[in-house]
Amino acid sequence: MAPFYCLSYRHCPILMLYPQWENAVLRFDVFGIRMSVLRQDDEWLLFRDADCGVRARVYEVVIPPQLTEAELRRYLDDVFHERASLRHPSVRRL
Repeated sequence: MAPFYCLSYRHCPILMLYPQWENAVLRFDVFGIRMSVLRQDDEWLLFRDADCGVRARVYEVVIPPQLTEAELRRYLDDVFHERASLRHPSVRRL
């Protein structure tokens, strides 16, 4: 089971240690699924955000470390394009 991380600063173990990361979290709507991406050291970490305020790490998807913030939306679109529907036709930045 993947570890869970709270979205709020007060309850998040990662954000409590590194509060400057709260502003560094990039949030996306990935074909109707809320996800966030965080840059830690020289790698991107992908999380699935739940409605109840917790965040679960997505270990199955590795984001190449050389990607820039501007390229993340396109990369997530390429990886998750099978989830596209008429209601959620693309990935968008939140």
